[in-house]
Amino acid sequence: MIFNRTKIANLSDSELMARYRKTKNEKFFGYIFKRYAHLVYGVCLNYLKNTPDAEDAMMQIFEKSLTDFKNNTITYPKSWLYSVTKNYCLMQLRKKTIDITNSDQAENFTQDYQETPFKLNKELRLNQLENSLQELKEDQKIGITLFYLEGLSYQQIANKTGWELKKVKSEIQNGKRNLKIKVKEQI
Repeated sequence: MIFNRTKIANLSDSELMARYRKTKNEKFFGYIFKRYAHLVYGVCLNYLKNTPDAEDAMMQIFEKSLTDFKNNTITYPKSWLYSVTKNYCLMQLRKKTIDITNSDQAENFTQDYQETPFKLNKELRLNQLENSLQELKEDQKIGITLFYLEGLSYQQIANKTGWELKKVKSEIQNGKRNLKIKVKEQI
């Protein structure tokens, strides 16, 4: 029996295919697949990027290729298995892309549905922030406005106001801290 397995394993691809066509015994296809399984796995891993998905794909490809092998005349099993594997992996990636797109659409719908209360809440918070900003000391208000609302750098603020760089940093830091306190008081 061992001698027979060794003998079968040493047959060429074309001899294994001829024996399969003659006997319809799936073990001959099994020997062909086993011969190229490492290549199938490598292609799956290359496309799918993780081991569990590659292993699952390899099993699915075995089943699919066995069915296709029964129904088609294959001349070069190595290149045929490569094509089957590549196409299977690309289909899996497309399915994932479609799933992601569908979940993105659902998320957008949910965001649109919830947007109205959020806009009102955002406007309320902005009004609170503006009111709190008006309550700050004048230098802090200037520093916060120039830095956060106009997007100027510390150096640009120093040039515009005539303050030293240390004073710019201090006014912004103190203004930010006091602004947080005042906003919390309004809540």
